[in-house]
Amino acid sequence: MFSLNSQHYLKALSVTAVGFAVFIGVGVLVTRLTVHDAVDISAYRCGNPDSLLRVNVNNPFERTAMLLGKSRAVSVSETMVTLESFTIYHIPLGLLRGQSGMRVMIECVPARNE
Repeated sequence: MFSLNSQHYLKALSVTAVGFAVFIGVGVLVTRLTVHDAVDISAYRCGNPDSLLRVNVNNPFERTAMLLGKSRAVSVSETMVTLESFTIYHIPLGLLRGQSGMRVMIECVPARNE
């Protein structure tokens, strides 16, 4: 009654692949456009929040999530910067570790004005 030929199979496969690519692309755009630093860390010799967090993330799934997501600086003290990270669709990175409100504290040195 219903036969699956190669044309229908390839069409279904291509529609699925395009749909998946659009889903991931929209998720990345949502995160990149909505995550912003809460505090300014330009007065510190730290770099940007994404590069700071990549040094501390060792799980391959978290590294992939960080490529698709974005981090933001939440607070700054004398020598520490607190970061929050989000994956696609603004999902907190801590959910991969089972910690929904996970924040990472990284030591930074204040920049000297010379």
